[in-house]
Amino acid sequence: METLSQNLLPMLEFWKVSFTLFPSGRRQTEQFSERLSKDKPNLDVLEEYRRRDIEYRDRVNELDHVTERRDAQKKIHEDLQKKRLDEFMTGFQQISLKLKEMYQVRALFHWSLLYSPKGSDDHYWGQR
Repeated sequence: METLSQNLLPMLEFWKVSFTLFPSGRRQTEQFSERLSKDKPNLDVLEEYRRRDIEYRDRVNELDHVTERRDAQKKIHEDLQKKRLDEFMTGFQQISLKLKEMYQVRALFHWSLLYSPKGSDDHYWGQR
């Protein structure tokens, strides 16, 4: 606490000298000196501020670290989702292609029955 007050004294003297050069400055300096002597400021607040500022910066760094880890896990999750979708779509396309082939074969078979001479397909039509 003493070091803070020792650091403030030269600063106050500088302002006192600079304000004495101007009449309005002299009045402000006197008012400031009176107020300073009456109020007796608590300089421990500065130490508390520094402590809390360090604590705040530590928390910000911790938050940044956790956010980076979260983003990395989120990217892994998104990559796995994309891989799952790609694998599903590959299987779906294979199944769709196979069904399409089966329906084409069936349609061709039915078209061939419709347009073929009836005599050649007697067994299919149930005729003996």
